[in-house]
Amino acid sequence: MSFIEENVREFVVMVQGNSTGTGAETATAGSADIAVLGLGVMGRNLAANLADHGAVVAGYDLDEGRRAAFAAQVGNAVPCASVEDLLGALKAPRVILMMVPAGAPVDELTAALLPRLSPGDVLIDGGNSHFRDTNRRAALAAAAGVRFGGLGGAGGGGGGGRGPAPRAGG
Repeated sequence: MSFIEENVREFVVMVQGNSTGTGAETATAGSADIAVLGLGVMGRNLAANLADHGAVVAGYDLDEGRRAAFAAQVGNAVPCASVEDLLGALKAPRVILMMVPAGAPVDELTAALLPRLSPGDVLIDGGNSHFRDTNRRAALAAAAGVRFGGLGGAGGGGGGGRGPAPRAGG
């Protein structure tokens, strides 16, 4: 199993509620406009870009160092110690941008999140997934009343901060 697969599986366990988060961060209930799940270089820079344009951004990553970097770099940040905190920090309808690698990681995280989302919530895949995968996931989400879309991007970490080139689908 690769490092990425192991980390995504940890995300799934966290989302399913089988583990508690680590870190001293606390979320403010219902204050965030959008959440970024996955705070690597691209996720953190996208969060900073959104915050620079006035959004209050909740963020979570398994890695405590990435959560700390998010809190330090992103104005209007709502760092979250767990996925449950992240979900609770969002205004309704909740909008979640998943910044995890395309493929199985997105499938696993989507499957783990859908039971915790409400009709009208929005789940966005930022992992450059194939359009057929996006369409399949959108159909699963629609059955739960959740809106799903793919938003692949180009520009790397720098583009995430200065302005990515998003490609919407789903």
